Amino acid sequence: MTMAQAPPAYAEILRRRGGPVAPMPAEDGVIDGMDATLRRKVGETWVRRAHEELKAAMSFTLLTRELLTVGAPPDVLARVARAVGDEVRHAEILRALGSRYLGAEARGPPGMSVEPSALGDHPRLLASLHAVTLCCVSETIASVFIEASHEAAVSPSVRASLGIVLADEVEHGRAGWAYLSSLRDDRAVMAAVQGAMVPMVRKALACWLDFEAITLPDGAPEHGLLSNDEVRACVITALRDLVLPGLSQVGLDVRAATAVLAEPTA
Repeated sequence: MTMAQAPPAYAEILRRRGGPVAPMPAEDGVIDGMDATLRRKVGETWVRRAHEELKAAMSFTLLTRELLTVGAPPDVLARVARAVGDEVRHAEILRALGSRYLGAEARGPPGMSVEPSALGDHPRLLASLHAVTLCCVSETIASVFIEASHEAAVSPSVRASLGIVLADEVEHGRAGWAYLSSLRDDRAVMAAVQGAMVPMVRKALACWLDFEAITLPDGAPEHGLLSNDEVRACVITALRDLVLPGLSQVGLDVRAATAVLAEPTA
């Protein structure tokens, strides 16, 4: 290819590198037999979810910057930096999946403008809190959510796509736990995480349980889309059984955060 030739599409670049974009079968009877209205709504939902994946890529980009600033361990840096590319790939996977449902090529997500936050006087504390919030909390919840979505799905196209996303999300969560474990003897970091734990849990609940924009509140589980009630169950399960026990294992007091899960709004 000369410099004057058009570069290959992003999906083709990924194929050449051996990374599957959306390994969907040539035919999918589950999708082909759908009611047209539901099919359109499901397709639009997957395209919207593709946009969310790019927002995650932006978050991991900022976290990579913060961890580089504070000299995080190389293993953690490598995991977090890789997550940026993973999330971009997820966006392409879900865009392609949405296109399959819509029967036409869906447009890529729009650009985003995010100003990186100033690291301030305590960059190590900021990086640590960001790593815990993004990796230990959000990506751990995402792993439980995607696993449940994958298990519910009947469509071969959805199962193939979510299988790739799930494997990556698990690794993204591990990056945060690895970093937090490396700082368990840092009293300032542990105190900061302890102080932020309850607000962190409340924010996670508010973000994951914001259902106003959901077009299918009852879900379409055979197509990998859980109902609002099922999403709530995934979030509570992830926080109660994985996130808070993980924080407890590094010596933090999780009693107040656990009590938040029992509140009527949770």
